[in-house]
Amino acid sequence: MTKRCWVLGFLLISVGLSALATVDINCNAQFVALDSGPQLAGPMTLTVDGDDFFEAGPTTPEYIRITLQNGATLAQTLVDIQSAPSNNQPIYLAMRLDNTQTDWTLTADPQAVSIVRWREGENQIYLKVTQQSNKWLFNGTQNQAPDYNNRVAFQFGVDARFSYQINAPLLAVQRANRLANSRDSSTNPTELNFMSTLFCIHLDSSQVQPFPSPESKVQHYVVSYDYQTTGVETEPLLSSIVWGDQTSANFSGTDTIAIAQSAINIQSGPAENQPGLSFCSLSGQETPLQGQIRFQHLANIPWFAGAQVVLNLDPDSTYGFPTGAAFVDSEGQSGFFVETAYFGAPFSDPGTARCYDADGTFMTPGGTRLTRKVYVTANESFPSDSFEGELVATLIRPNCAPETPQVMVTLRSPKGPQYFIESGPYQGSQNGCAPLFWETPTYVQTLGSYALLGLENWPMNPSLLNLVQWVNQGAFHP
Repeated sequence: MTKRCWVLGFLLISVGLSALATVDINCNAQFVALDSGPQLAGPMTLTVDGDDFFEAGPTTPEYIRITLQNGATLAQTLVDIQSAPSNNQPIYLAMRLDNTQTDWTLTADPQAVSIVRWREGENQIYLKVTQQSNKWLFNGTQNQAPDYNNRVAFQFGVDARFSYQINAPLLAVQRANRLANSRDSSTNPTELNFMSTLFCIHLDSSQVQPFPSPESKVQHYVVSYDYQTTGVETEPLLSSIVWGDQTSANFSGTDTIAIAQSAINIQSGPAENQPGLSFCSLSGQETPLQGQIRFQHLANIPWFAGAQVVLNLDPDSTYGFPTGAAFVDSEGQSGFFVETAYFGAPFSDPGTARCYDADGTFMTPGGTRLTRKVYVTANESFPSDSFEGELVATLIRPNCAPETPQVMVTLRSPKGPQYFIESGPYQGSQNGCAPLFWETPTYVQTLGSYALLGLENWPMNPSLLNLVQWVNQGAFHP
C-alpha cells in the first residue's frame, strides 16, 4: 500500500495522539510603503503545542511552505539552491521552550529546523524539519512532544542580535537548542556567524492597496508536506518542486506580515521654542544652559516606542551635553547616559538619553565629561501621528564667552511597533532592505544663549524661564 493510500487512516490515529494540536503563527505586522522599493515586513514566530511533526527525520524530512500572497515577493536571497555559488547553506533556527516555569528541558537537535529556501523574486519560503517532534522535550523521565503547557517556538524575520538575546539565556538552562539563528550547524556558533533573517519584501507587482483599504494587508499561507517532496533545495524554478503528501500539522494564528501605505511619510521641523538664557562671569567656572527643543512630528503612522530624537552640536563647539553613568547596552555598544536631556510634553515618560563612545566625548578643564551628540529614545508609543513634541536639554560651557548654541535636530522613527537596531558584523543584516528607521532631514534650532554677567545683557522682556534660569545658576555655582 502506498503512502497516498494509507495517509488518511494514519491521520485518524494521529488525531488521537495529538488531539487539537496546532502550530500557532504569530506575526507582528509592520507598516510598509508601496512606492519605496524593498520593505521590512514583520517577524514570524511558529509555536508548536503537539506532536505535529511525528514523521520528521534526517531521511524523512518535512517541509513547511510559507507562501506570500497578494503578489508580494522576497526582496533578498538568504538561502539559495544547493548549486548556487553563495548563500547555499541552510540557516538553522534556534528553538526554545516557551514556558519558563516548567522543569522540562529542550532536547531538540541544533539542526532540527532550518530555512532551506529563501530566494529573491520568489513568493515562498521553505523550512525543513529533520527530527521527530516527540524528541524535542524531556519531561524528567523520557522524551516528550510539546503540549499545550510546554510549547516549542522558533522564529525568523529578526536580526542576529535579537535572536541571540532571546535564545542565549535559555540555552544556558537547557531551554533552547542553540545560541542564535545561524548557518553554523553547531549548538554554539561564533558571534560572527549569527544570522539575521530580516523579512524584506517587494510590493512592486503586488495587488496590495493602500491602507485603509481591506486589501492593504500583505498576508501569507502556511502548509507542510512530507518526505516525498523533492526539488525544494535543488530546483531553480518553484514550478519544478514536486510536493509530497500534506501532513497533519494544523497551522493557525495571524496571517498578516505587513500593512501597506501609499507612502510612509514622516517629517519633522522646528516648532516655536523658548530658548534658555545663561549668564557667566570671567571666573572660568563651568556654566550650564538649559533650553527647550520643540519639534513637529508630521506622519501618517503613529509615533512608536523606539523613536529617537538625535541632538548634534558643531564638532568644533567648546560646549557640550554633560554625561552621567557609563553603560554597555545589550548590543555591546558602550557609552554614557545623559540625564539632562529628556522628553517633555506631550510625553509622560522622559525617555532614555545616551551618548556613545563611538561618537566621542571630551573633558572640560574642571573634569566634566561632555558629548556633542545625544540620542534621546522614546520608551513609550504615542497614539497620534501628528503633534508637537518637546525636549529639554542642558549644555555646559567650560569658559565664559557670549555665544548662541545651535543644536542640529534629527528625528529617527521606526516603521512599526517592533523595531530592530542591527549592530555588529553579523551576516545577512539588511542586504538592501529599507532602513529600519526613517530619518527626517536635519534642522537647526537655537537652544539658548550665553551672556556675560551684567544687567546690560539682560533681555528687555524677560520670560519666566529666563528668570528661573538666572536664579538657578546660583544653585549650580554657589
